[in-house]
Amino acid sequence: MPSKRDKIEALYALNRYRTDQIEALEKKWVRKAIKYALKNNEKAGPALALRLKRENAKHYEKVLAAKKKEAKIAALAERMSKAVVADESLPYAGAIIDLTQPEVSKDLNSVALPLAENALVFIAVYPKDMLKALKLIEDLECTYVDNIVWDRDVQLSTGTWSKNQHTNILIALKGQPNEPVNEFQLESVHFDHKTIELLSLPDYYFSMMEEMCPGEQYLEVFSCRQFSDKWHVLKINKEEKEN
Repeated sequence: MPSKRDKIEALYALNRYRTDQIEALEKKWVRKAIKYALKNNEKAGPALALRLKRENAKHYEKVLAAKKKEAKIAALAERMSKAVVADESLPYAGAIIDLTQPEVSKDLNSVALPLAENALVFIAVYPKDMLKALKLIEDLECTYVDNIVWDRDVQLSTGTWSKNQHTNILIALKGQPNEPVNEFQLESVHFDHKTIELLSLPDYYFSMMEEMCPGEQYLEVFSCRQFSDKWHVLKINKEEKEN
């Protein structure tokens, strides 16, 4: 006597994988398929029931992903509201300036950072804005020494000539800070997929700054988060300052 599976395969000419799916269908999806078929003048059957079930699952996944994204953004905003504001009278031995943030003014001539006499500076910038970053280094009376890359694996509309999926990190020095020992040298290319948590730079660059300048206070400029208690957030916008 043929089994239920054999009957389904013979009746609908389905492979064994689809047969397993049909056998697992709950009665509610059979009812939904019949109701949908009557309303839309379609043929009711297991294929329609499976399609409706898959579409519902995809919709649920999208709703869940949207809720998770909203929660992450809210958590970042809450964290930022409690961030330690930089004291402009303190000398900071390390600073990360994120020129990729949307709030950054196009004109950075007014930027003056409370840097220590010997300080290390990382400047995150899209390739098309490289000259802007180099001009900022000059205005800060620092010296450009190197250039590394964050491969974020996400293409952004930041350029015309290339499908850009990386951010440049310029390294600049004020004075003569201690050079890093070999194990604390930065990777020339660091991969970290861009996500909601990475609206700013990956943790890697903040951790390396701490390793290169141990026991110091650090400055986040144009930041959308505070990495740790050692980091103080400074937001500067020339247009707001003038108003």
